[in-house]
Amino acid sequence: MKTIISRTIVAILLFGWIAFGQSSKTVVLSELIRVNMNFWDNGPSECYTMTENSIGELFVSGYDGATVAKFSLSGSLIWKNVFGSGSCIQHQMVFDLNDQTIIASCDNPNSLVKLDQKTGSIIWKSDTTECDALGIWDNHIVVYQEGLGTGYIWIFDESGNVENKFQVSGPIYPSGYPMIKIVGDAVYYFDDNFFGKYSLPDGKPYWTKSTKDFATRAVKTYGEVMSNGYCYVATSDLWDNAGGKMYYAVAKYDDQGNRIWKNNWYGRPDTATADGMQINNWTEGITYDSQHDLVILLGATQKGGTSGYQVNAQSSYLACLNANTGDTLKTSIWDDGEIDTLIATIWYDGHMGNINQLVLLGYSCFVSKPGSYGVTTIHNFVKEFSINDVLGVKDTKNSLSFELSQNYPNPFNPTTTINFSLAKASDVTLSVYNLLGQKVATVINKYLASGTHSYQFDGSKLASGVYVYRITAGNFTDTKKMVLLK
Repeated sequence: MKTIISRTIVAILLFGWIAFGQSSKTVVLSELIRVNMNFWDNGPSECYTMTENSIGELFVSGYDGATVAKFSLSGSLIWKNVFGSGSCIQHQMVFDLNDQTIIASCDNPNSLVKLDQKTGSIIWKSDTTECDALGIWDNHIVVYQEGLGTGYIWIFDESGNVENKFQVSGPIYPSGYPMIKIVGDAVYYFDDNFFGKYSLPDGKPYWTKSTKDFATRAVKTYGEVMSNGYCYVATSDLWDNAGGKMYYAVAKYDDQGNRIWKNNWYGRPDTATADGMQINNWTEGITYDSQHDLVILLGATQKGGTSGYQVNAQSSYLACLNANTGDTLKTSIWDDGEIDTLIATIWYDGHMGNINQLVLLGYSCFVSKPGSYGVTTIHNFVKEFSINDVLGVKDTKNSLSFELSQNYPNPFNPTTTINFSLAKASDVTLSVYNLLGQKVATVINKYLASGTHSYQFDGSKLASGVYVYRITAGNFTDTKKMVLLK
C-alpha cells in the first residue's frame, strides 16, 4: 500500500509540473505529425468531430451513414464502422474513460451507440431519442435533445437504459450546433441563444446567460469549461445582418455566470467591408491549453469582399488568446494544397491532446477546375502540432531563455531528439518517467554551458506507451509527454 501511495504522489507531482510555463508567448507553426487521415470511400463528404483515448489514438467521424474511424498514433487506419443509414449526420462523439468505449450518435435513425474501441463493433444501440450533444458523467451518458422551443437532458446508464430526463430552461431554438460540457456534478449547455449551468442528475439551473451578453447575434456557439467552473464561450457574431458582416467573439465567465472579459475581432482586415451574405469568419470550436494558459479558437476566415463561395475564398483560421485578459496574442491562417481549385479549408474540431499536442480536424473543398462552382472533392484530414512549436514559450527580456522543447519525432520508434536551451550555465538533469512516476532512464546528468543543447533518447528497451521527460536546470524545471510506438 505504501508503494502505491508513493507512486501516486510522484505521478501527481510529475503531472503537476506540466501546468506551469513562462508568461510570454510566441506562436509558430510546427512540423505536421499526423496528416491526411481520409476514410470515406466515395463522393464528397466532410468530417465532423473527433475524440481520443488515453494514449492518443484518434477516433474521427462524419457524414455518409454516420461513419466512425479509428487511427493509430502514426496515422494508420485501424478500423471503420458505419452505424447509420443513408445521408445521416453523426452528431457528436465522446470517449468514455470508465470502460474505454466510444459513445456516438446519429440522426438516421435517431440513435445512441456504444462502440468497442478495439474493434469498432457495436456493443449496444438505443433508438429512444435524438442525440444532439453528448457527455460522460461518472458511469452515465448525458444526452442533449433539441426541439422547437424546448430542450431536454437525458441521462442513460452504461447499458443504454434511460435513468432520468429534465427540461433545459431558456429560449431554445434549433441551432444545429448545440453542445454540452460536464464538470463534476454539473452540465454546461451552449447554443446560439443562451448558455447555462445545471446540476446533475436533477437538472436544477445554477445560472443561464444570453449570448447577447457578449455578441450581437451568435451563429455556431461553442464552449470550454475548466475544473474550477470557469468557462470560455466562442461564436461567430453576425453583427450586421443586412451586410452579412461577421466577426469572432469570445468571452470568459466565472463559476457564477459573471462575465470576466470579452473580445471580438475580424479574421482579416478586408472582411470588415465584405458584401453579401457570406461565410467570412466562422467559429468552429474552442479549446484551452493549461500549460500556457491560452484559449485557442479555431475555424475559417473569408479572404475577400465577394458574395458567396468563390474559388480560393476561405482559409482555416487559428487564434490564441491570453486566458486571463482575453487579448489576442497571435492568429494563423492555413490553406490546403492545389490552390487553383480550392474553395474552402476549415478547421472543424480541435482539442489539446493527451500527449500535450494541439490536434485539429479539418476538411478542404475543391472543384474540378479553376473558376468553376460546385464541390467535387472533399479532402478530410487530421493535423497535429507540437504545442511548444505552435505556442513557443520565449523570454522576451533575453535573447536566450530556459526552455524545454517537445521531442521530435513524436510518436517515435525507437529514438527521438530532445532539445533544450539554458539562459546560463547550470547543473542539468534530464530524466524519463513512465505514467506511474517511475524513472526509466536518465538522458543526461551534468554541468552544461549556456546555449542550445540537443540529446537523443533511445527507447528500444521500453514498451510502447506514453512517457514523460523532465528537465531540472538550477531553479528551472519543465515536463513534457512523448509517445513510444513500436
